[in-house]
Amino acid sequence: MARLDDKIVLIAGAAGAIGQALAAAVKREGGVVIATDLARQAGIDHGLDVTAESDWHNVLAEIERAHGRLDG
Repeated sequence: MARLDDKIVLIAGAAGAIGQALAAAVKREGGVVIATDLARQAGIDHGLDVTAESDWHNVLAEIERAHGRLDG
């Protein structure tokens, strides 16, 4: 059994090397990755400027609609 089975995990900065590695590790452990970064590009689910409160509200609302929760 993977340690993160069915956990919904948001990764900020997922376009960078560390973010990509973290996303891969979460997936490997059975988690569902919500990949975010400043610019929405291939492999990024949501554009997110972590300094903009409105971006957080938008992304969290979309996650709530799609998954019903956020675990990490």
